[in-house]
Amino acid sequence: MRWRRGTGVADRYLPYTHNWQAMAGLRAALDLFEAEGQEAAYRRHADVASYCRDRLREIGVELWPDSEEISSPTVTAAVVPDGWTWERLDGELQQARRSRWRQLRTLGRQGIPYRSHGVAGQP
Repeated sequence: MRWRRGTGVADRYLPYTHNWQAMAGLRAALDLFEAEGQEAAYRRHADVASYCRDRLREIGVELWPDSEEISSPTVTAAVVPDGWTWERLDGELQQARRSRWRQLRTLGRQGIPYRSHGVAGQP
C-alpha cells in the first residue's frame, strides 16, 4: 500500500475521501481574491475593521487594543461595558445599524453616491 510506504503524497494517493467541498470553496475564494487584487482586498478589510471600531466607540464600547495603529484588520476585540448584558449590546448594535442605514438611504436619495463594502449597516 502506497500510503504505508510513505509515497502516498508523492504519488498523489491518499487513503481517504478528499474534502472536495473545501477545495472548491478555497478555489472560489482565491479566484475572488485574485480578481479583486491583493491591495484592494487588504484595503477593504482595513476599511471594514475601521468602520466596525468606529461604530462600537460611538455606542460607548471600549476596544482592545487602544491604539488604532496596531489594531487588526480582521479581528476587533471589545470590552462589554459593566452592567450590559449580551441582549443590550446586541440591541445597541442593531439600533446603530438601523440608524446608519437610514443615514445612507438619505444620502442616496440626495444623489450622493456611496459604495458598499459589505459592512454591517450598509446594503
